[in-house]
Amino acid sequence: MDEVVAALRARDIQDEIYYFWDSGINTGILNGFIQHWDYETGNGLQRCADITYARSTNDQERLVCTKEMLHILDPERALVSSDPAIEALMEKIILPPDLVDYESDGIHALTDRVAVAQALAVLFPFAARAVLLEPYRTKKIDIDVIAELAELPPKYVSAVMNDNWESTHALLVRMDQ
Repeated sequence: MDEVVAALRARDIQDEIYYFWDSGINTGILNGFIQHWDYETGNGLQRCADITYARSTNDQERLVCTKEMLHILDPERALVSSDPAIEALMEKIILPPDLVDYESDGIHALTDRVAVAQALAVLFPFAARAVLLEPYRTKKIDIDVIAELAELPPKYVSAVMNDNWESTHALLVRMDQ
């Protein structure tokens, strides 16, 4: 995660970032969240971000924290701050993929879903995938081995190793430019 913070700093993002775990988070609903806040320094406002993640998500901690860190880059219009808006967002992001309505879910839900893919691209670089692709396709290694190497949950590693990831990755790279 230090590499992600370094990349944020390279983009001149100076937010202070704090991490907290919470054993009370219902992982059936969410695995983590970010809260933005400011304090006065005498030279202006200092932006801060508290990233809270579910303690029970040991295998997803890197992914959850990285995804939430990437939300620091979100435009103001993509942030939610009221309790009703947060509840509405949670209702949309917990839906299984076959119930997702990309056209009507709105920018908040879309931004959250895209952040997962962006976090995967950061934590499992395309070059690393390229090295593992042939051994994976020839069944010399399986998803569980790759997941252990990448320190990511197997279901997300499966998405990266899928042939569709190339087009997804290409879209993510274009979004970043």
